[in-house]
Amino acid sequence: MNLSKTNKLLVIWIVYTLILTIAYVFIFSNIRAKKANTINAVKEITALEESNSKLYDLKNIALEIEIEKNKLNNFFVGGSRDDILDFIKLIERIGVLSNTDVTKNILNNELESELVWNLNTRITASGTWDEVYTFLILLENIPYKLEINQASFKRLGDIRNDSSESMWSGGFSINVLQFKDK
Repeated sequence: MNLSKTNKLLVIWIVYTLILTIAYVFIFSNIRAKKANTINAVKEITALEESNSKLYDLKNIALEIEIEKNKLNNFFVGGSRDDILDFIKLIERIGVLSNTDVTKNILNNELESELVWNLNTRITASGTWDEVYTFLILLENIPYKLEINQASFKRLGDIRNDSSESMWSGGFSINVLQFKDK
């Protein structure tokens, strides 16, 4: 078979075009596959970033709730005997700070709700007028949800040895919220 020079060139050109077309299709399909992989990777990264962002937000919310819970817990006397003792020690410290003699009587607990008792307490503070008044101010400012139901002041009439001021007695009936013992 004797092919002419033009036919040879035509055959070479067709083979060369066919090889280039196959290479072009192969490269193009490879690029499309890489593009699809890249899109999937971007979607996964975006989803992971969103879940991390949500997790971060949830952690922040949990931290805020914990802080708010601790603030709320400070308004209540705990449910254990130790917590009640801490409350009583706080009242005693207020007595020492105000220089008054303090007596405390826990009258009873009334059920406030499913989780909270209402701790009824009667406190008597004795001292000069300024000392009893200071005791009342400090009592009002303790970090518990405190309700003073009744306050009475009575002049005792006798004079303290180290002062020329009259002695007074202040009686306070208070309610403090207390967690139920679990």
